[in-house]
Amino acid sequence: MAMQEGNPAGTPSAQVVGNAFVEQYYHILHQKPNLVHRFYQDSSCLSRPDMYGNMTTVTTM
Repeated sequence: MAMQEGNPAGTPSAQVVGNAFVEQYYHILHQKPNLVHRFYQDSSCLSRPDMYGNMTTVTTM
């Protein structure tokens, strides 16, 4: 597991955590799309850039 300098021993870097999340998310999305809702909570925030590069954020219900 790649570690960034300055992280306490055993604490993965943000990059490692993000990569693991994306890998699991897309695996579930392709294999069992009916379970993707488990990655979200009632108050999850989702963001994406619009065609001009501005971030648009919504909160799930």
